[in-house]
Amino acid sequence: MKKNRNGFAGILAAEAFVLAAAALVCYLVFHMENELLILAVPFQAAGDMLRRLSLSSGSGNLAAVVLFGILGGWPLIFFAKSESSLAPDGKSRVFLILTSLMLWLNLYFGVNPAAAARFLPTGFCREEMIRIAQVIAGGGFYSAAIAWILSIWLHMLETEKKSEGMQEGERVYVRKRLIRRVRLLLKTASLLETGWVAYAGTFQVCRSVSGAWMGGADILGVLLKQILLLVPEIYMILLLLAGIVLMTELEKETFSAAVQESLGRLADISRGTAKASIYCGVFYNLTALGFAVASADTNLRLDIPVLPLLLAFGSLLLVQYFKGGRILQEENDSFI
Repeated sequence: MKKNRNGFAGILAAEAFVLAAAALVCYLVFHMENELLILAVPFQAAGDMLRRLSLSSGSGNLAAVVLFGILGGWPLIFFAKSESSLAPDGKSRVFLILTSLMLWLNLYFGVNPAAAARFLPTGFCREEMIRIAQVIAGGGFYSAAIAWILSIWLHMLETEKKSEGMQEGERVYVRKRLIRRVRLLLKTASLLETGWVAYAGTFQVCRSVSGAWMGGADILGVLLKQILLLVPEIYMILLLLAGIVLMTELEKETFSAAVQESLGRLADISRGTAKASIYCGVFYNLTALGFAVASADTNLRLDIPVLPLLLAFGSLLLVQYFKGGRILQEENDSFI
């Protein structure tokens, strides 16, 4: 189990290195002014490929139309009749359809970038409007896909709730399946969080240092502020990893010594995440206030790392829940 844990941590480290390097390339080589533009890059590349294929010949145009339909509709095509755990069921079917619709819209914007500008009001330059519309559409696709995955997870929670009338073997199967799905969800969340922290964090550091260099500001102070923003996010990744380890142990046995050890580790990291979020938030705001006073800048922004705090407190509640279950189990065993 420790080998698997170290293997997944190595995957996260490799992902962070690759995406941090990608952020440097995007900022220094391609002069990308905003990290969110990366949301539209895959669809721009696919759209450019489809446009070139369409303009090549008559048969190429037909192939481009077919590929457009397949690329945009693959979630529906693959999962409509699939036996996979990600197959649509109930409310998740709505999010699956929405995911495909947003995918088609993004591909359409990639094929015809000028059409993206029609979805925004006037007042921006044409190129800026196209970029804004593409970023909004890309964010819509990722949001729909995440909502689809979460709806499936919630459905599995409902399945677990309905397992009270099942036989013992069926309940164990449903419980283990639910734990595996929660672990998959935590792994996906840790991959997304690590990737975004590495990419966006590197991008923001480069942009802040460049702005401080050009404006004659204190570069060390700018770096300090960026580090204070990143520390709670790093703690949140550690918290997700601790949750993955806990789910792995729970799949084997609910009240084992390994589960108790994992719960203790999760509680320690949760408390560390809460402290880091509060302290770094306070120090960041004080640092920003000090720079604002020193430079007579009236643009002051207060930052509170809400998401790491919520995840930390939620994890602490989970730890208390399992500790209560452990006590009840011991009392039942004593009666027997």
